[in-house]
Amino acid sequence: MQPQPEHSVTQLLANWNKALPHIRAALKYCGDTHTPAHVWAMIRTGAASLYTSENSAVVTQVLDMPNGKQLHYWLAGGDLKELKQLEKTITANAKAQGIKKVSLIGRAGWVKELPGFNDAGRVLIKEIK
Repeated sequence: MQPQPEHSVTQLLANWNKALPHIRAALKYCGDTHTPAHVWAMIRTGAASLYTSENSAVVTQVLDMPNGKQLHYWLAGGDLKELKQLEKTITANAKAQGIKKVSLIGRAGWVKELPGFNDAGRVLIKEIK
């Protein structure tokens, strides 16, 4: 992936700062696999993409699978209505890029909130102490 163009860094950083509380909360739900600094570095280099609205944020990744690229909704948080609208926009953008499949790992409640997504499994996390 290519780094973000320099002229967009200021706007990207402003969006990141607005999204940061949602990103932190989402990271807690996924087991703190990354720090916010890791996520920012991935966004900055183009390994992940950040989408924001007034009170919501989504981070996606494009995964290269053997049968084609897949858009993965990695982190999301904020206002449910806004998240649903972001999902439509992000999925439409993915379709325009020729991506034919999207995925997410999330809590069971997302299945009823996101029409068209099927429950294909869950990720369970256990801390080893």
